[in-house]
Amino acid sequence: MHPPRFDPKAVALGDALTAALDHAATGGDITPVVQAADKIIAADLYFGSRGELVSMMLFRLELASGVMPPSPYYDLSVRLVEEAVCTAGEMKAAVCGTLLMRGQEQGWLEPHLYDMLASGAQGRPDWQLAMSLIKRQAPGSAHTPRPAEN
Repeated sequence: MHPPRFDPKAVALGDALTAALDHAATGGDITPVVQAADKIIAADLYFGSRGELVSMMLFRLELASGVMPPSPYYDLSVRLVEEAVCTAGEMKAAVCGTLLMRGQEQGWLEPHLYDMLASGAQGRPDWQLAMSLIKRQAPGSAHTPRPAEN
């Protein structure tokens, strides 16, 4: 079995968006964020809206940072909504969608993430149903990974 091949252009464009988001999160200009996202969409590497792409990437960076909210990424999310790069709905969908995927992959979420998802899932029976497969567990407790599906 061969490892998956990655398109160098796709990797470079993704890295550019990540760098632009990191820079903007420290108070930098958001114009490079918009430009990087638009290049990804123009290259047919993402088929949603610019706001969806930026929201999803931003929340994944926040999760990867390990910083408890509010973080510089959260502050950036507010700026991006205020400046109409993303809508509040796109941000909510990115947060909840990412947490649902993460929770279903591992079978659990850390309490603060689980609570964030539960808050966002209010009024969404489909999300609440998906949450029924996810446990709320404290970090460091015994986690049993979900078995791989065939």
